[in-house]
Amino acid sequence: CLNTSAEWIALGSREQGQLFVWEWKSETYVIKQQGHFFDLNCLSYSPDGAMIATGGDDGKIKLWTAKNCLCFVTFNDHTAKVTALQFIPKKGNAVLSASLDGTVRAYDLVSTETLGLLDTETSLVQLLAIESGGEIVAAGSIEPYDIYLWSMKTGQLLETLNGHRGPISSICFSPPQQDGGSILASSSWDMTVKLWDIFGKQGLLETLEHSSEVVSCDFHPNLKSELVTTTLGGQMFLWDAEEGNIKSFVECKNDICGGRL
Repeated sequence: CLNTSAEWIALGSREQGQLFVWEWKSETYVIKQQGHFFDLNCLSYSPDGAMIATGGDDGKIKLWTAKNCLCFVTFNDHTAKVTALQFIPKKGNAVLSASLDGTVRAYDLVSTETLGLLDTETSLVQLLAIESGGEIVAAGSIEPYDIYLWSMKTGQLLETLNGHRGPISSICFSPPQQDGGSILASSSWDMTVKLWDIFGKQGLLETLEHSSEVVSCDFHPNLKSELVTTTLGGQMFLWDAEEGNIKSFVECKNDICGGRL
């Protein structure tokens, strides 16, 4: 179709999922839109809400404007499925991605260049978490069952946390503590949640045992000691992370089960 001034021609491709806007006088592209070829796995909003990042099975990361939903850049460095995306907190000047190719990549949104790369060589990286200052990145793997800590400033692998006996299902940082540090929580299919002291170099602080596989965990956004976890058995626990005790418990199994019965 033509626009009202008959300067631009819009063309759509059904098979390739592409949209082209062509200026016929200069014979140049005005817009070249293309979605993901396969399934979408993850997305993330930028801190200011102006951008949306999407990652798919095609190994591509696309950045879209939230206002008019236009894709303005595509990164295609990954060679396997993109499994997680996170913008740098507060600043939002970079986006990080994790992939089943065993790498975590960071992209500068101003220059659209790769800032750094964490290559785990053999791991299937599926999870990402960034501490509030944007300096430490944690990447969780489903095989082997490790957590990798990576410095955004130097691009170096700082430490590998071992201890889980099953795939990592979720990782998150607590709000900053008085000393400026924070605690990393990791949940796993081994029925545990582990609390790690990253900044104090104390390693594993606590192991919170559950009665079934833990599928997610998250800290209270303002209270550093409150941690909520959910399990495959349909249970939700509210923990005191400092004491390692259960503060409250909700049985959700009957609420979430499907079917007439």
